[in-house]
Order: sequence, then structure tokens, then C-alpha cells
Amino acid sequence: MGGSKGTGGYAPPRRQARCETLTLDASINSPTSAISQLALGCVVDLTPGNGAGSSVLVHYQGQLMGSLTGVKVSQLARCLADGFTFSGEVTIISGGFVTVRVSPR
Repeated sequence: MGGSKGTGGYAPPRRQARCETLTLDASINSPTSAISQLALGCVVDLTPGNGAGSSVLVHYQGQLMGSLTGVKVSQLARCLADGFTFSGEVTIISGGFVTVRVSPR
């Protein structure tokens, strides 16, 4: 049988490179009224959620605002767990709906 011993071929992009350039827009899922403290342009802190899940928590001035929801949030959670730091800027506020633009620090 023929085969390869791991030389040459396809190498997937390194996670580090993906984390260093990861940007996304995500919504804040918040069950609290604390989210009303946010205004356009506010910068929020992002931390990995508790437990083994892929959640990302949003804090503003030390207070928990909620968690992020969106397509790339699980990738963001892995990057945060690997020690990369990100921040989010509030870009949309419409009633209780808040969107942040996430980028590496």
C-alpha cells in the first residue's frame, strides 16, 4: 500500500494566525437591564464563559452585560481560551438589541 508519512501535503492554517486577525460583529444576549448602560462607541471587555462551553461573556465597567451570540463566537471563545485578548465596540443599539464589533487588542 502506498501512502504518506506526513510529509508535504495540506497544512491547515494555524489557530494563532486566525486568532490574531479575527474580527466579527456579534449581538449581546442580555437578560438584565444593565445593558441600558451601553451607548454607541462604548468599549466592552470580552472573556471566555465559565465551563467547557463556547460562550463569550461581555463586561462593561466591571459589570456583566450578557453573552455574545453570532456565527464566529465559538471561534472567538477558543481564541480567548488560548490566551488571546479581544475587545468589542458597541456599533448598533436598537431597543434591547445591541451589536458589537469584536477585534483583537
